[in-house]
Amino acid sequence: MSYQAIIRDSKGNLIRNQQVGMRISIIQGTIDGKIVYSELQTPTTNTNGLAPLVIGTGVTNNDLSSIDWANGPYFIKTETDPNYSASVAANITAADTTRWHNKVESSSLATVATTGKYSDLTGTPTLAAVATSNDYNDLSNKPALATVASSGSYNDLNNKSTTDGSETKINADSNVTVTGSGTSASPYVISSSGGSSGPTIKEVTATTTLTSSDELVFCAGAFSGGPTYTVYLPSSPKDGQHLEISTKNGMLQ
Repeated sequence: MSYQAIIRDSKGNLIRNQQVGMRISIIQGTIDGKIVYSELQTPTTNTNGLAPLVIGTGVTNNDLSSIDWANGPYFIKTETDPNYSASVAANITAADTTRWHNKVESSSLATVATTGKYSDLTGTPTLAAVATSNDYNDLSNKPALATVASSGSYNDLNNKSTTDGSETKINADSNVTVTGSGTSASPYVISSSGGSSGPTIKEVTATTTLTSSDELVFCAGAFSGGPTYTVYLPSSPKDGQHLEISTKNGMLQ
């Protein structure tokens, strides 16, 4: 029940913006009758000395809802200051008791008022599973993703470019063949299909004899005097033919 009182000191001055101690009592029958309800509160006055109260929210051992408001009259008494010596009493009218009775009758609270739990609300909407799971798989109307979105594999790509092998081109000469396309699956293979196996290499000594024009020769050992020599191979060497070894200063045979 809402109630307001203007608080003054012993000289009649308003007590502004201060916390005050108050005892509120509801008395049945006469002003000096039976106290059926009592509570303590410590409201704070405003700039006009007005102390707002809500009877039924103070410290009490009584039950306001147990009052039979039809069995009146009732009086409300407020006592102020630390010793509760300053008191004011007023008659509670039939209209007041009817209004307060109706408020008490309709003051039952839903469970959620004390628990604060969403699950105790009534008339709540039906939530999709994702609202509580936070799981992408619980979403509805989600897009259909390509396989590559989860596999991360190049092979799962669509419309990927077609590779036709290496851009390197190999042209084979005579006695050489090239197979393959230059890819990892079909690499280039270069093969000899015949012809000479290459020149024969011989070492030049005092008894060196050439047998064909495909032979290569080189000088072994050191020549006295340390000059650089050049070996001349005849264009058509024959068996037993001498090689010519020359320097800048002359020719040796």
